[in-house]
Amino acid sequence: EIQRAYRCAAAKTRYQAARRGITLLQAHVRRRLAQEDFFVQQYAAIEIQRVWRGSMSRDDLFLMWQASCILQASARRMIAQKKFVRLMVAVRTVQSFYRSWKMTVAEENAHSAAVVLQACTRRYIASKDYALMRAQLVVIQAFARQVLAVLEVKRLKSVILVQSLYRSKVAHQKYESLRRVVVTFQACIRGMLARRSLSVEQYAAVEIQRIWRGMYANCNFMEKVLASINIQTAFRRYAARERYEKLQSASVLLQYHVRRKLMQKNISAAITIQRIWRGFSQSGVFTDSLWASLVIQAKYRGYRQFKLFQDQKESATRIQSATRMMITRNKMQIREKASINIQRAWRGYEKRIKFLIQLLAAIEIQSLVRSYFVRKEMKRQHSAISIQCLVRMKRAKDVLHTLRSESLEDRVMNRLRNSSVSKIQTVFRRYRYQKNVINSTINIQCFIRKTIARKYVTKMKSAIVGIQSLFRGFCVRRRRTKQVILIARKVRKANKKAFAHPEMKLGVRTSNALDVILTSKSLSEIMQATATLEVSTRLSTICCRNFAAAGAPSKLYAFIQTCNRSLPHVELLQLVLVTISNVARHDECIYSIATNDAVGVLLNLMQHFRDKEIIFHLSVDLLNKICRSGRKFKDQCAANKKNILSISSLCSRKIARMSTVTSRSNSHRQNEVRHVTIKADMKAALRTLTRVMAYVEE
Repeated sequence: EIQRAYRCAAAKTRYQAARRGITLLQAHVRRRLAQEDFFVQQYAAIEIQRVWRGSMSRDDLFLMWQASCILQASARRMIAQKKFVRLMVAVRTVQSFYRSWKMTVAEENAHSAAVVLQACTRRYIASKDYALMRAQLVVIQAFARQVLAVLEVKRLKSVILVQSLYRSKVAHQKYESLRRVVVTFQACIRGMLARRSLSVEQYAAVEIQRIWRGMYANCNFMEKVLASINIQTAFRRYAARERYEKLQSASVLLQYHVRRKLMQKNISAAITIQRIWRGFSQSGVFTDSLWASLVIQAKYRGYRQFKLFQDQKESATRIQSATRMMITRNKMQIREKASINIQRAWRGYEKRIKFLIQLLAAIEIQSLVRSYFVRKEMKRQHSAISIQCLVRMKRAKDVLHTLRSESLEDRVMNRLRNSSVSKIQTVFRRYRYQKNVINSTINIQCFIRKTIARKYVTKMKSAIVGIQSLFRGFCVRRRRTKQVILIARKVRKANKKAFAHPEMKLGVRTSNALDVILTSKSLSEIMQATATLEVSTRLSTICCRNFAAAGAPSKLYAFIQTCNRSLPHVELLQLVLVTISNVARHDECIYSIATNDAVGVLLNLMQHFRDKEIIFHLSVDLLNKICRSGRKFKDQCAANKKNILSISSLCSRKIARMSTVTSRSNSHRQNEVRHVTIKADMKAALRTLTRVMAYVEE
């Protein structure tokens, strides 16, 4: 029966060892698959960001190109208009000179012809014809001036319309640019506030979850410890009772055999004593096996809980990534729709502007053609009038006194006409000025009203968001547990203390600690500054970025090389490595930690402090991250391949040596638990070194 129990215990031990090995192998494979899946998702996210940023840059480039085309078209149109005006002035000047010369020649020819052909007999007829022609000429001049005034008014209206359209376009462009800037700034501010609140809430949730899980795990552990103690007590009571019953039966049997046969006394007593001793020794072995199985079960359950937590964390991370991807996709769709609407509105506006320009150009061409025909008709009439005037010049001298009186009347009429035209122009200009003032006043009022309405809407939105945040905070605070209330009180006290003492804030303490690290040479000051940096880098991402930007990692690497194996230096090395590990959690800060001396310093730490589990484990993790951060560090690890292999072989021998250590006495059970923990840490470090070597050999 004892052999069967021992074989069963040995089989259970072998089965648990095999199961633990298979579980560890499965965990390694699943972690590797999860890492590959994470790398694939990270590459996909980077590719999506690259495509989105390229699309945004192309859209911005297209808008800039479109704006430059519009500006170039406006500039070219203005230059062409100036050239056309200069050309028209030159053509009109040439035409005036040519017409004056032609009129002079015609006058000379007409004068000679009139002297030769006509006589003074047509004096009376010429005077009557002259009077009639003069009246007709006055009517034609009045009509021509009226037409010119109407054309001038139309031209001024078209110019005013073009100017108003251009100014409205410029104002709309300024408004759109200002609106884009404001929307971008608002989006940045809202994103910053949302990220800040999310980081605070996430940190609070993680802290609450950590405290609750620790308390829950502690309660479970205490229950298991109490249960194991009760089981051990019952088992020991049962074993003692069994031993007592066996001893009692043995004594009865011994007395019986002594009384029956005196010759068999020694033989039966020896057999009984041997059997009792063997039972006692086997019970001790079984007790040690039971304690070892309890320790193994506790470690396995702790590992299973840790694995379950890792799976939950990974699933939460995947859900968060999918949610963020969905939010990003919705934002991209909204921006794409907005860009399509803006392009549609701009193309419609551009088509309308082109149509108005073509319409104005057609109107201008029509006015020019009509003015040309009018000038041609007037030229023909003017040539006939000029010939008749030259012919009748001689006769007009005789009626000079009549002409003087008529010229006086003409001057009076001209003055009256000029005064009436001046009054009409004054009234028209006043009307146009009032209309422009009214339009500009209306535009300014519309802009001011829109601005006031926009500010009111912004204030209402901020007020609504504030009310919602207050209500949600009230609901969350009402549903809090007592432990969360205590944590919140502690946080409020810490905030009040921080406001009362600004020098105790995390950012100020981080800046002071960085100054001490970069300037001080005292070991105590550097240790205090390193402890401050460890807390700040563990709690704040901004402090990690400031730590990386200040160049503190290179200073810490140089300080590590001066440390020895004394106890203060070992504590300082632990703080320095934990600080650098906190900074290495952030991808944007890994390049500041990966310096040229990092690989050599970490390898020296691994060689000289391989018996210090914390320093060794942190050095191995940092070496793994730095090796994967760039090609240069991978080559450095490949150059130090022999050192890494020697360190891994030393770890393997240490793990094998620790596996052979056994302790069966009650005084060494705590050391056995510690040996199991150290062994697990060394195995994790060995697996990390194996991954580093596999990555270097790829």
